[in-house]
Amino acid sequence: MTSFNGSSYNYVTSYVGVPVSLKSAAGRNDTIIASVDTSMVSAYNALYAENNPSIPKGAFDVSHSGIFAIGNGEVQSRDSLYVTLRDATKLKTNTTYLIPVQLSARNGSKLDYSLLFLKMTVTISQLNARMENANKWGSSTSYWRNSTMFINFLPSSDSKGVMIGPDSIRFGVALNTAFNPASVKVDATIAIDDSTINAYSKTFGTKFKPWPADTYELTRTRATVRPASRIGADSLCVVVKNKAKFSRQTWYLLGLKIKRAANDPLSVPSSTSDSSRAFIAFFVL
Repeated sequence: MTSFNGSSYNYVTSYVGVPVSLKSAAGRNDTIIASVDTSMVSAYNALYAENNPSIPKGAFDVSHSGIFAIGNGEVQSRDSLYVTLRDATKLKTNTTYLIPVQLSARNGSKLDYSLLFLKMTVTISQLNARMENANKWGSSTSYWRNSTMFINFLPSSDSKGVMIGPDSIRFGVALNTAFNPASVKVDATIAIDDSTINAYSKTFGTKFKPWPADTYELTRTRATVRPASRIGADSLCVVVKNKAKFSRQTWYLLGLKIKRAANDPLSVPSSTSDSSRAFIAFFVL
């Protein structure tokens, strides 16, 4: 189960499908009904000396709504049986559950088995996003990461003292865990203030200045992470402009941070650590 923005998403990342089979070919079309029987967990524990945790009703379900068709003359269903996660809110994370499934034939066919035991490991997580990498001049660049992503570079200047540097800087994003049901969005905004500049000046022993007005623009404020992936399919982008406003022999600092779009339920909130922020620092030679 993954939860974020007040909603819980229950899904199975991998499973083993089991065919529903008969002892002999069906004499007519039949339907096999399968359902989770939570009462059988204690019986299994007593028989096999295990200590599987009890299952709340409604936590698990059977694939295909528990209905498996078997045609006249066939010995097994076309669809496979597997367990789905329906509601993990009362389950414990990183716990393996034994799930008993009872089967019965609506038209009297003789089943190979009428009771099946499957196990599923449940992981519960809170989905959040972080900054992942940086790119400038069309190629990857190194960055420092303690908790915050921090890139710095030393652009030269032309004969008039105008910075010769990147026209844009792109930032990748990543999730703490893959989210399977849908594409999600990671939104960001420019975030820099005097207290942040002073704190980083003290940390690095360098006097930073904020980027001058009208020298930057966050032109791509949203990145997409596709289903079942952790890494963004595209990037956030900061455009650098009006480079003549940057003075030589000066350190500049700009920051951006992940900020959830409140009106979008699929906009992922940031991690609680500083890894949700990124900084661009440079010194014009």
